[in-house]
Amino acid sequence: MWVLSICKKGSIALMQDYKKELINKLLEIDEPIGSGDLHKYLIETMNGDHPSRASVIFFMNHLVDNKYASFKDATGKGGHHRKYYTKLRKEDFIEKIRQDINTTLDKALHIVFN
Repeated sequence: MWVLSICKKGSIALMQDYKKELINKLLEIDEPIGSGDLHKYLIETMNGDHPSRASVIFFMNHLVDNKYASFKDATGKGGHHRKYYTKLRKEDFIEKIRQDINTTLDKALHIVFN
């Protein structure tokens, strides 16, 4: 689900900064990446204003559930871990977001009067 705030302008109206950072990282990597490494990346790049690791996992799973990303199962310390990646190019990723927003708005604005 994309959250759209009509009180804000620009891309911040669509998603929080950390989510944009995660998408950009996902689009630039060549190898699948785990939530721990994604969380460390946010800590290093967001100057102390970063989400919890759980928030990273929830958002990455949202991307998987909505076909923006995929994952490979990996094993390591602590058991099984997901390594995330996307097959979408940046342009396709953006277009998919546009289509999903339009579909959501169409559903939200569909008013039936009896």
